[in-house]
Amino acid sequence: MRKANRRWSALAVAVIMLAVPGCSSDDDVLDVPTDQVVEAGLNDALTTTVVPLVNFIGGISDLLAASKAGAQRAEAVCPDTSGWCVSGTVSCTVTDTGLHFDFDECQVVTGDGPMTVDGDLDAIPGTTVYLTLTNLFINNSPAMSGTGTINLLACSYFLNVQTADSAVYGIITVCDSDEYPTGEFLNIAFDDFLITIVFNGTNIATATATQGETPVADCTIDLDSDPLTSSCNGF
Repeated sequence: MRKANRRWSALAVAVIMLAVPGCSSDDDVLDVPTDQVVEAGLNDALTTTVVPLVNFIGGISDLLAASKAGAQRAEAVCPDTSGWCVSGTVSCTVTDTGLHFDFDECQVVTGDGPMTVDGDLDAIPGTTVYLTLTNLFINNSPAMSGTGTINLLACSYFLNVQTADSAVYGIITVCDSDEYPTGEFLNIAFDDFLITIVFNGTNIATATATQGETPVADCTIDLDSDPLTSSCNGF
């Protein structure tokens, strides 16, 4: 298992100044428009963190169905994980609070396609499943740590997860019969930007970017795009 944290930059901007005749150190460096900075950072967070995380939460909901979903904490038992990984491994142990899963390069096949999972997950089964992620890598994502819940009756997922470069917080409501999330919001924070995404049951989600407390851009996200991408316009 990978124990060391990996740091993925959400957005890297390098400026190289060359000394050429007629140029001085007082020359202005071309500024990148704020909406382009927001769009690039948001797209990176969507593809490296949000999409793998949401797919994993949805997949683990199905996998935990075998672990006595309605049981009290003291009655939690490990599900049979022998078929979870087509390669790699996952082990389960019963803890004082629920279940602990140790993923070691486990390639999980779910309805959203295969994903490779490495790291630790604690789960408290029940009608609402409580999750704790610790240095969890999903495909090529940065290491994720934080908490989440799966409300099976309300078809909602609560996320509060951090990486070295971004944080994801919010609630997504989507049932098996829904083509797109029907409600709630998702906040994505990176650098000094906060992006608030609102879902409305269509393939287009809207978002507002703020820097500090100042709105700086409006964005749309096409949920049908692959990879998931945004388009932002500055104020």
